Amino acid sequence: MINRRRFMISAMASGVFVARTAGHSMAPHIVAEAAASPTGIPDADDLAAEWCTAAELKSLPSVHNTLGAAATGTDILSVSAMAFPPLSFGGNSAELLINGNVVSAQQYRWYPYQVLRRGAVAGVEVQTAVALLADRPGAMFRIRIHNPGSARNMHLTLNFQGMIRQYASGWAWPHSSPQNPAEFAIDLLEDRSGVTITDSKSPAVAIYRIKPAPQHLHTGAKGAQGTWRVNLAAKDTWHADIVLVCGQWPSEVQAQARAAVNNFDVQFDDSRASWQRRYAAAFTPGNSIYSGSLPRLQTADEKVRRVYYMSVASLLDLCRTGMPLYDRAYVTGSPQDAVTVMYFWDTSTWATVFSLLDPAILRRILLGWLKLDIHSCYAQDCLTGNGVGPWYSFNDYVVFSLLLRYVCVTGDRDFLLEPAGSRTVMEAMDQIATWWRKLVRPGTGLADYGGVRNLLECVPSYIGVVPSLNAANVFMMRQTAQLWRQLDRHSRADELENLAHDLAGRVMGLYVNGQGYWACLHSHGRREPVRTCIDFFTITQCMAEDLSPAMKRQMLDFVSTQLLTDHWMRALSPQDPAARSPLARRPDHGWTGAYDAWPAYTVEAMAQLGAPVAALDFLRRCETVTHAGPFGQSHELLGRSRDALASKTQMYDLTAGGCFAEVVIRSLFGFYPLPGTPILRGPQINRHFSGSLYNVKSNGRYLDLTSSNRGISVNPANL
Repeated sequence: MINRRRFMISAMASGVFVARTAGHSMAPHIVAEAAASPTGIPDADDLAAEWCTAAELKSLPSVHNTLGAAATGTDILSVSAMAFPPLSFGGNSAELLINGNVVSAQQYRWYPYQVLRRGAVAGVEVQTAVALLADRPGAMFRIRIHNPGSARNMHLTLNFQGMIRQYASGWAWPHSSPQNPAEFAIDLLEDRSGVTITDSKSPAVAIYRIKPAPQHLHTGAKGAQGTWRVNLAAKDTWHADIVLVCGQWPSEVQAQARAAVNNFDVQFDDSRASWQRRYAAAFTPGNSIYSGSLPRLQTADEKVRRVYYMSVASLLDLCRTGMPLYDRAYVTGSPQDAVTVMYFWDTSTWATVFSLLDPAILRRILLGWLKLDIHSCYAQDCLTGNGVGPWYSFNDYVVFSLLLRYVCVTGDRDFLLEPAGSRTVMEAMDQIATWWRKLVRPGTGLADYGGVRNLLECVPSYIGVVPSLNAANVFMMRQTAQLWRQLDRHSRADELENLAHDLAGRVMGLYVNGQGYWACLHSHGRREPVRTCIDFFTITQCMAEDLSPAMKRQMLDFVSTQLLTDHWMRALSPQDPAARSPLARRPDHGWTGAYDAWPAYTVEAMAQLGAPVAALDFLRRCETVTHAGPFGQSHELLGRSRDALASKTQMYDLTAGGCFAEVVIRSLFGFYPLPGTPILRGPQINRHFSGSLYNVKSNGRYLDLTSSNRGISVNPANL
């Protein structure tokens, strides 16, 4: 989104914001261009976004730790939507005024462990850094005010706000947060260096501490206010550090807040080090944090390299260790919504990555999900274990895909015989693969998946008998048949293959001849063509072998001419009649942009349909969005033209960003094991990409995969 050359010039010209000052640094690790670590895994600063103006961002950056997250605001200092479940912080944290003027954030820069903001007011330049405490509920803020001109007197005001509450429930979408300041008491600390906020309805407490302490500090009905009179000489800089610590025991929170403000640099360094340690462990076989590890990518293709490592960074931002249900939960989103919830669909978008990174946790999660009624919810709350939300029509396919990926990647065939409620996992997979038969519309032999709320929510024509999920049923039955054959249940395998063959023929009848897209069947048998990416990549994933060469060419032409753009894509073609609906303006499934997993899946489908060069080119183009921050829920195109830039919108962080790493592994290196097939798909195909994946674990053995113009080669890893 941001021009890299422009950023480098801007960073050098604004050295005041990145230079270290003796004894009191703004942010100890800020550099314009950081070198990669010796292992080839990017450093935290190497993954940083570029400076973005406020106008370029539709969704503002957030900060994370292993317990929660917070969103930055439009001003230079505040955070909001901060939650460390079961603690939820309501309102904004604080605001800074200079000579009575609120300092607005004019630019933002995201790092994996911090967010920088900068602006200017009253003739001075202001920059702040915010990070969350390492593995504790709380935040750190650093203020730096630089005077580039002649000496000036300033009146600085810091308004402290916010409410803290512990919630036992209400953590779905959106999560509960306190709203009424009258329910909270705010008191000055004894040394008048900050304030304590206590809740009248729960044991939650929050403490602010400031260094240097305000010259004047008082409390009011809505919070507290601290002030300083500062005479700032020419070229001089004024600093302040703030810590906000949350918890349930006042004495413990008090001690932590005092230690944090007195050792602020150390605490800030710990936040960065904690993130770097967890990130490096994700690529280290036998690490002490995750039950598995991801392969390390080595390539001279800098765009693919950044996409891969940023995809993993986007995912790990959402790893939480404070949920009682699982040792590590990978919550679907943050910071505004879904902060305790794992959605089935979103989690499935990085199924191979999950199976490699944390197979023991995935195994436990899948067993937990099979004990839920997946036809009455779309997610699980990791605080309570309860199902959340209504039924999504994609539930069967995505839960099945996770089960299949886990078994095929890990080689854990014993898992198929594991009890999951009153049945085994294998029996559950069979039931999921054939559940569609309860939905068959009379006279069609195809499953009807209901209305818009059960499907894409914002495409009113994508309802009823939809092609994608009927194709998914073909795939699930074929794969289940292969698994039954491995368990010597050949008669059941034959039954499923016959059902799949019949259904596949019916799905093919939904193709719009010569056009490259597919039609839904609405009520009374009316065919309604829908030009969506969902059918393109789902049918390719599930029934590529059933497509004729002409259909493959037409599907590729449709996607390249109606959906792809120079930097992103549209989930729905602007030429589709449904694009006229106000609902279809939503960027995740509509024509204004795309959910962040859809471009990755589209890359994979393009390559599978015989266009590896075009697929790789599109993948490289998607790298542009990572210079504004991690992947999130969706990116919206800022205009109708093909060269429109894309800006993140909706939720800032979403695990679906892990889909790009998923597709690098599955598509560029062919690692796609299925029942009864080799672990590599199309190893002889030239992907037109050069690189290596080190330490890909398959069936208990580490492999190195190398992609070249001769295809994919495999070697045992040297550990």
